[in-house]
Amino acid sequence: MKIKSLVLGIGMLSLLPVNKFVAQSDQKIPVEIVDYSVDVLGRSLVYHVKEGIRSSNAFRLSYGNEARLQLIIETGDPLDAIPEYSNSMTVYSVVWVLKGDDLSSPAPIYLRSMLNRTGGDAIKVAAENIVVETDRLVTDILRYLSP
Repeated sequence: MKIKSLVLGIGMLSLLPVNKFVAQSDQKIPVEIVDYSVDVLGRSLVYHVKEGIRSSNAFRLSYGNEARLQLIIETGDPLDAIPEYSNSMTVYSVVWVLKGDDLSSPAPIYLRSMLNRTGGDAIKVAAENIVVETDRLVTDILRYLSP
């Protein structure tokens, strides 16, 4: 069953202008951050992820209309209903998808996702972890697609 999924995934990659994505591998790879943060710590997490992408030698922020890796980040405060604990933790989801330029590409291709939680003192570490996972994912894609 895994082999069928892998073959299907390879077929899906061939539908997307992956050549554009791979061609950018010798340049900074565009990464679009889609921000669905709704809590204070979540907004801080997204900010630090963007800063990590900006300061990276491998990535640059993208705002669409090009082949890119897209990170969809959604956050929420699980303790929002308890005022004395509000803003002490955030639960976050990150979904990585590969998107082509918005005009001529099919639907985005799902690559990976994660669900986690973090507290105020660990926001920067969690953001760095997301950037590290992004780097690992891109490395895996480029390794797989290299001749």
